[in-house]
Amino acid sequence: MNHKVILLGLYVITFAVNLFTSIKYPDANIGIQHIAVSLVLFSYVLFFISKEIRNKRVISKLKIFLLLGAVVNIAVYVINLFEGRVMDLVANIQYPAFLLFTTPLFGLNMLSNLNVGSFSLIIALIYAVTIIFMKILPVVYKKKQVI
Repeated sequence: MNHKVILLGLYVITFAVNLFTSIKYPDANIGIQHIAVSLVLFSYVLFFISKEIRNKRVISKLKIFLLLGAVVNIAVYVINLFEGRVMDLVANIQYPAFLLFTTPLFGLNMLSNLNVGSFSLIIALIYAVTIIFMKILPVVYKKKQVI
């Protein structure tokens, strides 16, 4: 089966499982199913990267998605800091971005039990580290080919 189809399917499943909890958090409890699907998705993203690292078009699209995810999660963090003040208008941008980029990995918050803003910052770091991983992986493959 095509790795892109599996990745998209896992994204949709993790989004569906984590949607209600991420919207209602901290009023809703994060269960083991939330962390399980989030870990499966993140593990498969790393597997997908290792399998598709030579496909420049796929990797460039994934880099854009991850970079956008990192930027959006930092924005969610900053907006969350100022949400109670003047940022009501800007906060309306936060929620769709949160749903798109943070909700699929929201089950990981079971490990930390952070507020939404802090958790978004952690997810931004995860996206950024994944981008760095994507930069390092081709170098590792080239070194293996030389040896």
